[in-house]
Amino acid sequence: MNPGLSQEGNPRDVELTIGAVAARLGMRASAIRYYERVGLLPAPRRSGGQRRYQSSVVQTLSVIQLAQQAGFSLTEIEHLLHGFGSATPPPERWQALALEKIRELDQRMEQLRAMRRMLEQTLNCSCPTIGDCAGDGASLCSPQMLPDDVSAVCEGEHCQAGRDVVSER
Repeated sequence: MNPGLSQEGNPRDVELTIGAVAARLGMRASAIRYYERVGLLPAPRRSGGQRRYQSSVVQTLSVIQLAQQAGFSLTEIEHLLHGFGSATPPPERWQALALEKIRELDQRMEQLRAMRRMLEQTLNCSCPTIGDCAGDGASLCSPQMLPDDVSAVCEGEHCQAGRDVVSER
């Protein structure tokens, strides 16, 4: 029997070692074992103490990597792989999870924009003490401590006046 084939000898049923799977995908074997432990991958057959994976595991791991790059958590990936009925087609699975992830990203982007606005305020800080920077507690550097023309100072990608303030210190 060919050692790369399963007992049935079907070339589609080629079994791979964990090292071969890891090498194909550029990932660590420990990550593959972890995905088994948390239930993303089924436990493989063992032969002589070594894990023997069906070649289809490469596709499953590729989906896991893709989902991680899209920002999905392992819990969300588990839901994508195993949380739908077997008759649910992949597009429906992705769409259900993607709509929720897009809502999360929109919320996160608004938080990041607010953080950026606060940081831009600090570029124009003229507070006499660090304690004065807390201002009203809702924003950094209270309005009375900012220059009169702060609204025109930071526009677009670069904040020239803010850099000038920082470089003068």
